[in-house]
Amino acid sequence: MVFYSFLFIALQWLENDPSATLRRKDCIDGFLGSIDKHDGSNVFVDWVRNNDIKLVSSNTPLFFS
Repeated sequence: MVFYSFLFIALQWLENDPSATLRRKDCIDGFLGSIDKHDGSNVFVDWVRNNDIKLVSSNTPLFFS
């Protein structure tokens, strides 16, 4: 629990970063939770493409460009 508290504090700057996209998800898997139920698009995939992300780690909540 201490690690998650530290991680939360360390990443608070992302909340106001113009390149960050905050998304509430309705399932435990963020990738699947980013799929739009109406048209099948995925806001995570769109975010990666729009921000020219080069490396994405799917095992952690951290994404690097």
